[in-house]
Amino acid sequence: MPVVITDAVVVMTRERPEKMIGGNHGCRKLPPFFRYTNPANRRGQMASGKAENDGMESDKLQLPSFKEYKFEQLSSATCGFSVENIVSDYGENTPNVVYKGKLDDNDCLIAIKRFNRSPWHDTRQFLDEAKAVGQLRSQKLANLLGYCVKGNERLLVAEFMPHGTLSKHLFDWTGTGSSNHSLQVTAAAVAVAVALMAILMLVVRPFVATVVASAALATFLVVNKTGWWAGYTDEFLTTSQILNIGLDLVIKIIRNHTVTVVASAALATFLVVNKTGWWAGYADGFLTKSQILNIDVEPQYAGARIEGDVITLDFVKKMMDDFKNQKSLHKRYAFQIVLQTREILMAMPSLVDIHVPNGKHFTVCGDVHGQFFDLLNIFELNGLPSDENPYLFNGDFVDRGSFSVEVILTLFAFKCMSPSAIHLSRGNHESKSMNKIYGFEGEVRSKLSDKFVELFAEVFCYLPLSHVINEKIFVVHGGLFSTDGVKLSDIRAIDRFCEPPEEGLMCEILWSDPQPNPGRGPSKRGVGLSFGGDVTKRFLKDNNLDLVVRSHEVKDEGYEIVHDGKLITVFSAPNYCDQMGNKGAFIRFEAPTLEPKIVTFSAVPHPDVKPMAYASNFLRMFN
Repeated sequence: MPVVITDAVVVMTRERPEKMIGGNHGCRKLPPFFRYTNPANRRGQMASGKAENDGMESDKLQLPSFKEYKFEQLSSATCGFSVENIVSDYGENTPNVVYKGKLDDNDCLIAIKRFNRSPWHDTRQFLDEAKAVGQLRSQKLANLLGYCVKGNERLLVAEFMPHGTLSKHLFDWTGTGSSNHSLQVTAAAVAVAVALMAILMLVVRPFVATVVASAALATFLVVNKTGWWAGYTDEFLTTSQILNIGLDLVIKIIRNHTVTVVASAALATFLVVNKTGWWAGYADGFLTKSQILNIDVEPQYAGARIEGDVITLDFVKKMMDDFKNQKSLHKRYAFQIVLQTREILMAMPSLVDIHVPNGKHFTVCGDVHGQFFDLLNIFELNGLPSDENPYLFNGDFVDRGSFSVEVILTLFAFKCMSPSAIHLSRGNHESKSMNKIYGFEGEVRSKLSDKFVELFAEVFCYLPLSHVINEKIFVVHGGLFSTDGVKLSDIRAIDRFCEPPEEGLMCEILWSDPQPNPGRGPSKRGVGLSFGGDVTKRFLKDNNLDLVVRSHEVKDEGYEIVHDGKLITVFSAPNYCDQMGNKGAFIRFEAPTLEPKIVTFSAVPHPDVKPMAYASNFLRMFN
C-alpha cells in the first residue's frame, strides 16, 4: 500500500537559520525531496505558542477521526480532479496521482491520492490496511484522514503538506515490483518501525521530528544515493538480516540526532536519510557489517587483511606496501575502509575545529591528485599520520593521476585507524562530474567495481568543507567569497551533503582563487571567483583569524605566499601530470606560535602508467 501522501515531507534536524549569507543555492541534493516543514494546518497552532506534545493523546483531539469519503465529495474538493490541482508527477506510467483539495466543511487543505492502477484486487484488503494506518494520530505523523472506494477507484485522503513529491522515489513505476510479500516479513518490518518510532519519541524528542507513516506493502526499502530505492525481496529478508538492518538504523539514530526516518507501515517501507535528506542504504544487500564479513576472500589472496573490523597500522602499512608493488586490495577490505570512513565523516561538521597543543605540530598538504608514490614520499619525509603527527589533506585527492584508488584508500584507512591522525577536506575534484571526466570513475570501475563509484560519490559528499587550526588559521581548498561579512558560523551551517552547486558559499569554497588586484573578479575557471588581498584581510578581521591556507592551484615551488603574507597556496603533487616540472610542498605549523614551516620536495619515480590513463576518451586525446 503506497505512502499516503506524496507531498509529505520528513526531516528531523536541529533548527537552523532560514537564510545564510551566500546560501547553498543550487545545491543538487541526492535526492532533493527532503526538507523540513510542518503540516500546513498545524502552523497556526505552533505560531500561537502551543507546545508540541511528545505523546499522542492531544493530537487525537485535534484531528477528525478516520472516515469514509464519498467519491463525489473528493471530486468536488478537487474541482473534478482538475489538472491544476495536481501536486505530484503524473502520466500514464505513474501508479497514482496526488491532488490538493478543500472540503466544504473544512477550511484546511487536504491531499487526495488517486490510484491509477490498484495493487489491491481485494477491496477488503485495501480497507483493512487503510483503516489500520488511519488509527495513528500524532503531530509526528502525516496523518491519514480517510479513504474512498467506488468501483475500481481507490483513493486515500491525508493532511496536506505543501512541498515536493516523494512518489517517484518511493515507487517502482516499471510495474516489476510486487506487493505480494509474506505476512511474516511485513510483521517484522512493522515491528522495526514501531521500535524506531519509540526511539524517535524517547531519544531525540528535543529535536524537530516529523515522520510520514502509511500502510503496508511488505518490503524494506532504503533510499540510495541516487534517490531510487533499493528493495529487499523475500529471499533476502531473513530474520538475521532484518535485525542487522534494524540495528544499524537504530545506531544511526543514536549517533546522529539529525537523522530523518520515513516509516511507511502500510507499504512496509523504510527509508532512512541523514540530516540533509539522503543516506545510502543497503544497496544490493552488501552494506551491512555482517554481509561485508560474509564476502569470500579467496584462499590464494596474499594481500593485506583486516581482522574483524579494526583497521590497524600494521594493516595500513601492508596495504601501502602492496600498492607500491602494484598489488590490489581485496574488495571486502576496500568496502570496510570506505564504509567506516563514511560513518566517521557523516558525524563531522562542515567546518572542523582543530586544536594543536603547545609544543606539538600539525601538517597541511595540498592537492595530491592520484600521485600515490609522491604521497608515500611525503610520509617518508614527514612521518606517517598518527595522533602525535597529525595531517590535513586539503582536497583533490583523486583524478588526473592514475593511482587515485591507492591514494584514497590509504587516506581513508588512516582516517579509520585514528580519526584525529588525519583530517580530510573536500576539493572540487571530490565530485561526480569531475570524477567522470578526469579519471577517478574509470579507475574505480577498473580496479574495484561499479558499486564503488556511487559509494565513493556518496562519501565525498560527507567530507568537511573547511578547517580552523587553533582559532587562527582558516584552511579551505579553493578560496573566499563573493560577498563580505561571511562568518565562520555561516560556513558551519552549510548543508554540504550534495554534489557541489554552481554558486553560493559551498561553490566558492571549492573553486575560488586569489588574484593580485584588489576587489573581486570573474574566475578563469568559469566557476567561483577571483578575490584580492583586501577581501582576504576583511575576512580574516571579521573572523579574528590570522591566515588563510588554500590549495587548488599548481605552483612552481609547490607553494605561493600572497596578499601581504595573509594567504598561502600549498600544492602537494610534484611534476603535476608528469608534465609541469613543479615541486610539491607541505606546511608544518608548530604551536603555540603556528609559524608556517614550508617543506618542498620533488617528484619520485612511479610505474609506467600515464596520468589520465582512466580519463574520458576525449581528454586522453589531448593528454
